[in-house]
Amino acid sequence: MKAYKLAILAWMTCMSAGPVLLGQDEPSADLFTEAYTDTFQETFFEALKQKAIENYDRARALLLKCREMDPENPVIDHELAVVMAQEKAYAAAEEYALAAVVRNPEQYWYIKTLMEILRAQYKSTENVGGFPGSLETVRYNLGRWHLEQEEGGKALEYLQSLPDTGRVLAMRQLALRLENATTPHPESPASAVIQTPEANSAEVLMIRMEEMEASAQWNDLLAAASEATILYPLQPQVFYFKGKALLEKGAAAEAVVELEMAEMLLLESGPWATRIYTSLERAHRTLGHEKKAAEYAAKRKTGL
Repeated sequence: MKAYKLAILAWMTCMSAGPVLLGQDEPSADLFTEAYTDTFQETFFEALKQKAIENYDRARALLLKCREMDPENPVIDHELAVVMAQEKAYAAAEEYALAAVVRNPEQYWYIKTLMEILRAQYKSTENVGGFPGSLETVRYNLGRWHLEQEEGGKALEYLQSLPDTGRVLAMRQLALRLENATTPHPESPASAVIQTPEANSAEVLMIRMEEMEASAQWNDLLAAASEATILYPLQPQVFYFKGKALLEKGAAAEAVVELEMAEMLLLESGPWATRIYTSLERAHRTLGHEKKAAEYAAKRKTGL
């Protein structure tokens, strides 16, 4: 079992520098939690190795052998879909991608791969027989995927019928912002900060908002960050700056909303995660939510 874990680690290290399928290809070997036979392990990891070096014919043959040994495993179906999509064999890739979604509809990356394969064929889920589109988890994942494509209206179609959980509400808010992003809006107090094409670049905005935070210019930071959330609605940093400004101005409850949006959009650990968790811990402590504050304190320490 120790050798198996080392093999997973080695594969994930390899994948970090490997090619990407159609979009962002998430490693899926971490979904294997059972001790498979040595033959299966050797075949599977050799397939991943061949995939990483873009030897797709060999990878596909090895994955098909794995499927013979474990025909019900959605991870194998997903990997086959990825490889076949790289070969532009979209019809076959679609079949395996759909099988992975049907077997594990909660796994977002399976939906992502299927949607990318369908889009490459100018198709939608309405053209796919057997697609479990009525499941809440599938509708949530579809909403998330369309948000990543910056398709706010389409995302809302899937999110509107879902229960009003905190995450769903945050995603609806983001979808609405995306949908309204092209609508002309009156000049705001931030116009002095955001008024030229050069000033609208994300890099310049980030630098200016960093300076405002460092010099405690909370009113200016709030105005600039509010405008930036419209210009760059998928950037967690702009929601962090808005939340931080609100927190410093004494609006802890409003700050939590913006900071949780930043957390939802965050894709990795690191310094930004630490800043978001630190502010969320402080905001919840200010509101007397000690349990939530403790949760974010733990996240801040572990980086997760």
